[in-house]
Amino acid sequence: EEGDSINGVKVIKINKDSVEFKYRDTTFRKALGEGVKKREKPPEPVKKNKTFFKTKGIDRKPPILLDKGFNKCYLEYDDEKIILDIYNPDSWRCPVVILIHGAAGIEGNRAVRYKGFATDLMNKDIIAINVHYFDTKRKMNWTKTFLETINYSQRIKNADKNKIGLVGNSLGGTIALAVASVDNRVKLLAINAGYMPSGFSKRQAANLPRTLMLSGTEDTSIQTLNQLSTWFKGLGIPFETKINPGMGHSVPMNIFNENWRTIVNFFVRNFK
Repeated sequence: EEGDSINGVKVIKINKDSVEFKYRDTTFRKALGEGVKKREKPPEPVKKNKTFFKTKGIDRKPPILLDKGFNKCYLEYDDEKIILDIYNPDSWRCPVVILIHGAAGIEGNRAVRYKGFATDLMNKDIIAINVHYFDTKRKMNWTKTFLETINYSQRIKNADKNKIGLVGNSLGGTIALAVASVDNRVKLLAINAGYMPSGFSKRQAANLPRTLMLSGTEDTSIQTLNQLSTWFKGLGIPFETKINPGMGHSVPMNIFNENWRTIVNFFVRNFK
């Protein structure tokens, strides 16, 4: 019932087809039938999964003023403190693209590569954020980390809150799919050689935004590209693909650079 509290989660409002909860400073909604039952009346079947991750109170927090160029910032939530490398253009109302690295991480030689990625976006008047998500204390709780990163980006003074994009590489593509399927603030999604999250369904795919997918014909990630393409066609979700013939998970540098140019162009084109 409204007002009930279980393990710190409070029931705020019971609607006809959903229930609103509050945990600490975050509110979210779940459709009836997704592990939530309304007392005395069984819920009707839900045909489409509802985006449930909502935030409250972000506008009451102070805006974040960034210097032009590189900024080393910290994302703090719960007991986490995660480094954000933010590349900020000298412009206003800039789109934001959050980069999600793969299993190889973002240190060493990879740091140079991801700095280049972010700089390319910044030079197109896009705020780029590299997230050191391997620093989380609670391993594998990465979806929460990126939802909180989106919250953080909404407070950046010169950011356009209505233009948020995610780009994920390999493991990062898996995380990007999971995040975009539960947060409708993500307006563009790019998946480079990414894999389907475990148990991911067409119902979850129905919540995804316009998506770019890249893979090689010899990469097992092509299965994800093909399955999502089939679902998107049936759901009417706009999508683009770039398939590299004969390429596996690792590609030559010329193909690598070509893929990245395709990704940058995807965000520039659609965030106009």
